Amino acid sequence: MAHDELEELLEQIQGHYLEQFEIAIAKYGHQNIILEPALRHSSGEMATEGRLRLPARVDFVVLDRVDRSPIASVNIDSKTLIQFGVMDFSLEGSEIRVAPFSWDWITLRSDLKIVAADAVVESWFAVAFKENEGLAPPFFSCAHFISEPKFIDGLCEVRLDAGSSPPDMVMALLDQMIGAGAKRISIG
Repeated sequence: MAHDELEELLEQIQGHYLEQFEIAIAKYGHQNIILEPALRHSSGEMATEGRLRLPARVDFVVLDRVDRSPIASVNIDSKTLIQFGVMDFSLEGSEIRVAPFSWDWITLRSDLKIVAADAVVESWFAVAFKENEGLAPPFFSCAHFISEPKFIDGLCEVRLDAGSSPPDMVMALLDQMIGAGAKRISIG
């Protein structure tokens, strides 16, 4: 599998997720929601979490039809996955394994050390979290959540809700992991 083939697969997985997202939006009506808002404290300050103080987004907030106040936050949970066999390939000298996963909960495991993984997560998410105009409305082409790296079974693990971010943004995360020294990465 080459870089282009992986990006094609990511496009299919993202498309499957966005279809589910659009169905949920239609259920509430676009005029009755706020799409992809960042979580905030009551003071209006961005809410962050953990030692890296990472922000997060929800898929959308439902508004009261009368007073327009928020009444619920909604996150889309993919109920089905695009099925494909586990794929192993080399990318820029690193061994990559890809198994089925959902766009809203991607598990990435690598042989990176925590310090290197922290640096990758912080720099990548600083860009991926920002709202962009890359996708057709109503989406903002932004990632929603990334966990702090932690060691599980001898590998560094990160979990990601890629939100409406484009496949090339997830490819950029892989490229940054490889650039930081990852020789083995599994996705899914």
